Parts: sequence; C-alpha cells; structure tokens
Amino acid sequence: MLEARDEPERSRAIERVLDEARPVIAVVLSRSRSGAFRREDFDDVTSTVLVRLVRRLQLVASSPEAVITNLREYTARLAYNGVYEVLRRRFPQRTRVKNRLRYVLTHDDRFATWLVSDESVAGLRTWNNRFDVVPSGATLSMADAEPRMLAEDHTGDAIEAVLKRFARPLLLNDLTDILARLWGASDVLPAETPEPIDATTPHDRLEIREQLDMLWREVKELPPQQRAALLLNLRDIDGMNALALFALLNVAGVDDIAAALEMTTAHLKSIWNELPADDLTIGSILGKSRQQVINLRKSARDRLARRLKR
Repeated sequence: MLEARDEPERSRAIERVLDEARPVIAVVLSRSRSGAFRREDFDDVTSTVLVRLVRRLQLVASSPEAVITNLREYTARLAYNGVYEVLRRRFPQRTRVKNRLRYVLTHDDRFATWLVSDESVAGLRTWNNRFDVVPSGATLSMADAEPRMLAEDHTGDAIEAVLKRFARPLLLNDLTDILARLWGASDVLPAETPEPIDATTPHDRLEIREQLDMLWREVKELPPQQRAALLLNLRDIDGMNALALFALLNVAGVDDIAAALEMTTAHLKSIWNELPADDLTIGSILGKSRQQVINLRKSARDRLARRLKR
C-alpha cells in the first residue's frame, strides 16, 4: 500500500488488507454473547471495524510511523471494541456491573483474572491460571444467595462469596450475569430506533475544523507538564492514540506535537507506537508520581474546559 504508484493500486492493496481482516472479525463475533447480538449487530460491527481500519491505513499512508505492526491483533482489538460498544448501548446496567467487577478483580489482592481459551476468567488469587473453569452458563438463584452476595456496596465481598460457592474459577461473563441478576441490574432491550443521519454541511465541517484548531491553540497554552500529561494519554473513541488524529486532520504535524511535548521529533517517533501511554510511563518521563500525573491531566482538562467555554 505504501509503495503503490497510483490511487487504483493503493485501493487494491487496501482491499487485500481488508480481506485478511474479515476472518479475524468473524472469529471475534462468533465468541460474542449470542443472545445479546442480532444479525444486524454483526453486520454493523463488521462495517464499523472495516471503516476504522481503513482510516488507520490512510493515516499510515501519510504517517509511516503509525504503521500497524500486527494486523490480526489490531483488527481483533477493533472488533472487541465494536462488540463492547453494542453491549454497552443495549445493556448499560450490565456493562456497569462488568466494569466494576473487572476493576475490583484487578485491584483487590484477593482475586486474579486470566485467560482460558481466549475467555476472561475470574478466581481467587490462589487459583491463578487454573484451567478447571466452571462450564459456561453458570447460574445462581436468589433463593441460594448468601447475604454477602447481595451486598452491592461491598463488591469484593460479593465476588468472594460467589467464587467460594462454586469453589472453581468462573468465566467473567458468568460472574457478571450472576451478580447483575442478584443486584437487580437487569436491562430491558431498548426499542429499535433509526440510525441518526449525518446532516453536516461543508459549513459545519469548516466550523468543526476551526474548533479543532482553536482547541490545539489552547492546548499549547497549557503549562508544559499539564500539556504532556494530557497529550501522552490522549485516546480516541477506539482507545487508540488520538494524537494521530491531529496529524491526520492536518491540525498539527508530528513536529508540532513534539514541540508541544517539549521533546525531539525523533524521541516522539520512538514512542509513537506505544501511545497512549499509561500514567506510570508518563510519570517516568516527567519525573512525577502516578497520582501527580493524574492531577496534572485533570487540571489541564479543567483549564481547557473553562477557556473553551469562554
């Protein structure tokens, strides 16, 4: 694609990449919760992933440092993000429960989470990496629930009680379904609504571009460490490096971004594929603790919000 001599050749190269991506998307979708997905959901997720992949390929064409190093892994991540977006829209309460469980499982020393056959598994710390997982579809009725399992405000205790009841690791999806049901966090499927129509005009798009230019000017006015804490962690809707979008939209080039971060262009290019960076990594760059990085980014967002509101 990068070596294409003209647009038709580039288009054929992109289509070959998409042909490699489609089977990966199909595998991810086949592992999704069948009861939650409709035929149109599979089609929508596939289309969305392909559009986002083309967008990234176009970015690579103009910024080779944004090259995709592992196409299958990158496509799978886009597909899982697409699945999550559908589930989040259709099952907002269950999604909140799952996010809470995932947080506790990764921050509470009593627990561990790992993969078994590409499925997320939850268990006690002492069970870490066991493969004798309770078969998919595990349930627990309200009549069999202990008081600790119903204590939504004490999530860790509820998780521990459920895991000890089964005495074996549980699939994270099953643990989520059990606790969502016990806590009354059930979702009613929303009525079908038509997709919104993109009615933007050339004038609207020009105005959006002007707003992005204004945003970038305000970002450059932030104190240097606030600016770095914000930009090095900046994510787009897919959780990817949003700095690439500034470059793609010609709002700021790589040299401009490097200057805003007060680093050389070579340094920025060397870490580009690792962006967005986590707070510990940003802290090591800035010489700050993780909490100080979080505080710097919050201050940056608050200041931007005030200035842009004016």
